[in-house]
Amino acid sequence: PGHDLRSEGCSGGRRTTREGRPLVRSISPFTTMRQSWLCMIPAVAAALSTHTKQHCISRRGLAGAVVAAAGIVPKPCAASVDDLPPDALKALARYQGTLQIAADTFVFGIGEQAKDPKQWDALPRAIAPGAQAAERTLWAPLNGLSLTFLDDELVDRVRTFELAVKDLASTAVNSRGADPSQVNAKAIARVTKLHAECVAGLDKVFKRVNALAAPDRPLVASATARSGALYTDYVKNVAQCQQAGGPMVSVQTGGLVCGPALEAQYLAGQR
Repeated sequence: PGHDLRSEGCSGGRRTTREGRPLVRSISPFTTMRQSWLCMIPAVAAALSTHTKQHCISRRGLAGAVVAAAGIVPKPCAASVDDLPPDALKALARYQGTLQIAADTFVFGIGEQAKDPKQWDALPRAIAPGAQAAERTLWAPLNGLSLTFLDDELVDRVRTFELAVKDLASTAVNSRGADPSQVNAKAIARVTKLHAECVAGLDKVFKRVNALAAPDRPLVASATARSGALYTDYVKNVAQCQQAGGPMVSVQTGGLVCGPALEAQYLAGQR
């Protein structure tokens, strides 16, 4: 700002004195570098101005100093895989299967609990942040993705989902009363509605993850996009594995598949 680029030698013409004699002066390397940068600004500004009328520029592609100097603020592209920190995809690969099973549990398993007032007092232990199972399979993975993806919108969606889950848990406990059999239909409808809102919130989290990372197998939180029957079979198989020696049993005996092999089979849509 405040510079006349013509006075810095950007015109490309031969400079002369007022008397018409060639102007000769000592030019340091730093002066030449400064002139080069200043002379680039109009060309870059023109190119960016033309380009950004119909296109966007990725966040990594923004030439910050030159763009700022030229007074151009191009529209950033939507976040993409190229914009993710190096550890983000590794975190997704680590948590993807766990999160999908946790989502199915929330949709189908917790969905059944939300319909039954007798089970409402167990909801906080099943879904609230800090609860053992939920913390390991749902909240720790979600927070891990939030930390590695470094995406404000993802953080906001996880936080919104967390608040909805806390509302569901507290509402269910407070609505249960001393005698669950006396809970009226209005209270049941309210709790089931809050559960549906939680599912929608989790699906929004997943959609953001999918948009950022474009995984081969997108994460989904939906009763229609996922199979309730397949989930029921999976839960039965997990119970059988626990009876056979615990959830970490990884051998196949007598047709019983357990551990990581069972999870892989379930995620692949196989029974």
